[in-house]
Amino acid sequence: MKKRKYSKIIIIKSKLYKICTKCNKKQKIENFHFQNIKLNKKMVICKQCDLIRAKKYRKKNMHKYIEYANQYKKKYPKKVLNNYLKYKYNITLQDYNSMLKKQKFRCEICKKLKDKNKRSLGVDHNHRTGKVRGLLCAKCNIGIGLFEAFALKYKKYLKKYN
Repeated sequence: MKKRKYSKIIIIKSKLYKICTKCNKKQKIENFHFQNIKLNKKMVICKQCDLIRAKKYRKKNMHKYIEYANQYKKKYPKKVLNNYLKYKYNITLQDYNSMLKKQKFRCEICKKLKDKNKRSLGVDHNHRTGKVRGLLCAKCNIGIGLFEAFALKYKKYLKKYN
């Protein structure tokens, strides 16, 4: 059976301090996570030591995190997609679907119909402002991205040979 570690609470000038059992440093009580909020118990290791411990655990058990993430994606695909769209483009899955219906399930540029077996239409957005412009197939999305990146060079080239 493991022996439990306890850290001492010290009061200095009406401020609470605690000694971390990992680094043995005296720190303010705020630098310790709650172990049990209802009982007002703090952990025995400080936040910094706990962060180091958690990183080591994650690195050692990365396969568990990947497996869990894959299971979560399979179980909640719409939720995962909604969170991705919200994070990346600041739109919801509902916004995406309404754009898709508005475009009649076609790419905004080439007007090709979205194939159910292939990838869905990608969200085209301005990389500087983040503003969403429309939904494009993979080829048009890559093309517009390259054109934006090299627009001045393309114009100079075409002007030179026209």
